[in-house]
Amino acid sequence: MPKLVYTLFWCRPVVSGQKRNKKTFLVINTKRTYCYASRIVVVLVLYADGKWSCQDGRRFIGEEYVCDGRIHCTDGSDEWDEMCKLWQCPARRWKCLSGQCISDSWVCDGNPDPRYKCVDRSDEADDICKTWNCSEGRWKCPNTNKCIPTSAVCDGVTNVWYDGCGDFTDEDPVLCKNWICAKGFKKCHDNKKCLNELYWCDGAHGVRYGCADRSDEAHCENWTCPDGMWRCRDGKGCVYNNAVCDGFANPVTILHRGCRDGSEEEPEHCKNWKCPEGYWKCDVALTCLREDAILNGNSMCPYGRDEDPKYHIGRKCSKGYVMCNETVQCIQETQWCDGQIISNGGDSDCQDGSDEGPHCQNWDCLPDDWKCRDNLQCISVDSVCDGEDHCHDKSDEHNELCGYCMEGDQWPWLC
Repeated sequence: MPKLVYTLFWCRPVVSGQKRNKKTFLVINTKRTYCYASRIVVVLVLYADGKWSCQDGRRFIGEEYVCDGRIHCTDGSDEWDEMCKLWQCPARRWKCLSGQCISDSWVCDGNPDPRYKCVDRSDEADDICKTWNCSEGRWKCPNTNKCIPTSAVCDGVTNVWYDGCGDFTDEDPVLCKNWICAKGFKKCHDNKKCLNELYWCDGAHGVRYGCADRSDEAHCENWTCPDGMWRCRDGKGCVYNNAVCDGFANPVTILHRGCRDGSEEEPEHCKNWKCPEGYWKCDVALTCLREDAILNGNSMCPYGRDEDPKYHIGRKCSKGYVMCNETVQCIQETQWCDGQIISNGGDSDCQDGSDEGPHCQNWDCLPDDWKCRDNLQCISVDSVCDGEDHCHDKSDEHNELCGYCMEGDQWPWLC
C-alpha cells in the first residue's frame, strides 16, 4: 500500500436529530476535522504516488479524473456534486460553474460535443470568452472570441463549424501572408495556405488537400516523408507504415492512403519489409497481420500459419495487448474482462476464455473504464448512467449511483 499523504473529508449536514449546518465544506487534515453537527464522510484519500483512493477503497485514480464529469469510482465518489463544487482542478484544467473540471483547451472552442464541454455550458459563456486567453496551440478569433487550433488557421477551409472562426477571419489573406504554419504543415508558395505534410507530394490535387498554385507537387524528388510513413516508388505520395505490405491494394482516399503505383505491396519489397510494432509477418503471403489477428480462430495466412501455435512459440504481446493464459494468443487490453466472449468490434477474445472469469476481480480497469459492482467486468465510463444496462449486474444504472433515489437505498443521504 502506498504511503498515506492526507485524507479529504466531506462534511455532510445531518438531516434529522441535530441542527443542520448552513455550509458544506471540505477539510484536508490527518488529525482533526472541523465538522460541527455534521456527518463526516471520507471521500477521497491521496497517497504518495499521486493516486486518489475512491471512497469505497476499490480503486485508485489520478487527480485528472476527479470531477471530470465522468464516473470512474465504482461508488461514484469522484463526481459527488458537493465535493466537486469545492474541488481545486489540477494544472491545465478549468473549473466549470457546476464544479466539473475540463481541459483548458476546450474552453471557448465552440465545440458542441457534450463529451468535451461543461455540462452547464459555462465554458462558452460570452463574458468568459471575451477575456479568455486561448491555451497553447490555439488561436483566438478576433470577432467571435472562439479558440481554434493553430493548424486550422490559413488551412484553406472556411465551412467547418469546429475548425473555423465562422466569419472567415482565420483565412484572411493579410493574416495568412505572414502566418507561420503549425508543426506538421507546410506553406504553399503563394503564401495563402498551410497544407498538411501528409498531402505534400502525393500526386493529387484538390481545393482542400492541395495548394491552389500546385506548389505542393513541385520539386518532389527531394521530399522526405514524415516519420512513420514510407515513400512510394514513383515519389508521388507517402503511406503509413502499417499500410505497407498489409495485403491490400489500398485506394488513395482521405481515410486510407495507398500508393498510386501499388509499390507498397510489391513482393520483392515485402520480402525484406519489417512489420511495425503490433504486427506479425506471414512469411508465405509476405503480409503483416495485426497482433490480435493471430490465433483468433480466423485464418488469414496461407496454410493457416497464423493459427498454428508452433509458429508462435516464445511470442510476447506488444504494448496495449494481453496474452491469454493457455495459448500464445494476444488480445487488446480493452477486451480483457469486458464481459464479452466476442467483443463489439467483431474480433474474437481468448479462445480459451481466460479473458473472463473470477480472476477479473483483481484486474485493474483502464483509466477510461469503470468497474461493475460485481468486480468482474469493465465498461467505458461513457456508458455509466446513460440509460442502458451495460454491466451484467446492471450496477452501471443503479439509482444510488445515477441519482435515481428510491426508498431502501444503501446510501440515502447521497440523494
